[in-house]
Amino acid sequence: MLNSRRLFGAARALPLLLAASGGLAAAQDANTVGPPQLRDFTLPGRRTTPAPAQPQPQAQPAPPPAAAPTTTRPAPRLAPQTPPPGAEARRPAPRPRIVRTPAVPARSVPTPVQTAPVQPAPTPAPAPVQTARTPAPAPVQAEPPPTPTSAQPQAASQRPLGWWPWLAAGLMALGAAAFLWLRRVTRKARSAESISRFVAAWREEPEPPSAKEAVPAEPVPVPAKRARLEVDIRPDRASATDDGALVHYALILANRGDARAGNIRIDGKMFNASADGAVDAFFQAPIHDVSGSPHVSIAPGESIALEGQIGMPRAELQPIEVQGRVIFVPLVAINVAYDWDGGSGRTSTSWLVGRQAASPEARMGAFRLDLGPRIYRQVERREAKKRVA
Repeated sequence: MLNSRRLFGAARALPLLLAASGGLAAAQDANTVGPPQLRDFTLPGRRTTPAPAQPQPQAQPAPPPAAAPTTTRPAPRLAPQTPPPGAEARRPAPRPRIVRTPAVPARSVPTPVQTAPVQPAPTPAPAPVQTARTPAPAPVQAEPPPTPTSAQPQAASQRPLGWWPWLAAGLMALGAAAFLWLRRVTRKARSAESISRFVAAWREEPEPPSAKEAVPAEPVPVPAKRARLEVDIRPDRASATDDGALVHYALILANRGDARAGNIRIDGKMFNASADGAVDAFFQAPIHDVSGSPHVSIAPGESIALEGQIGMPRAELQPIEVQGRVIFVPLVAINVAYDWDGGSGRTSTSWLVGRQAASPEARMGAFRLDLGPRIYRQVERREAKKRVA
């Protein structure tokens, strides 16, 4: 039963649905703009779908149309597209499509013109009408204007260099000229300094005397021939007795001059090792004028040896105590005076005499006085002072 009712109701509603669809198709054909050939024509690119109309509240007094913006939003800017040849000539100007509402007829809103505003009398504004968005006309292909950003680098690259290259070249030339000038001045200064040194050295050199003003050289005086005697002793033995100390020696006289030495006078004396002042006085004391052996003479380069002995009495000895021992160190001084043809000379020498040491570097031994009389056969001498006049 229920199913039959449903089928009956659907059969009754079917004619109504067919009539409504026919009316919608007729209305759609009536609202179509343009020839039927362009009915399915579409433009490439993005298509802006208008927002669905929303119910608005009741109409309120609105300000003049010049002050109130319309609800129509500007169409987005489409990128220019290159149409195929011949299509641009056949394309008719697009017309806005108006959506009709059964309540209020569609009303186009005029675009505000920038004119002086006119204050009309306030009238009740009708309910705002939602108009369909009209698609923007297809943009005509045109050359895009050059942007400032791309023009600036191009202008900078094409800008002439100006005076900078000339300034750089001038600075380089100026630097090179300054370098060459400094180098030249340095060379001149060095050459001037060398020349001044040469001139100064040349001025300092004495000018050689001319042949007319040449002074004969003075003859070099020929030194006069003279004799020069060297004196030495070779001690043979030494003895210590109750009477005093005695040294036996050989006196060596050698002529190192170029004249024969004659009238040889010899004077000797023994001193204590610490009597330096007495020895100096002995060297300066006068000596007798006549030799004891006038017939003895020494030729240049020759030498003679004379035997002799010299002693000191016990009373004049100055013994030295060292670790319980009593010792004595004698000092022998000899003056030798001589003459040669045209002059005279004198040689004075002193020696320390002691017991022979084990090595030349070792010190000589002293003579002991606490052991009684003794004779020392291994003795030697060390030169103390010498004076030649």
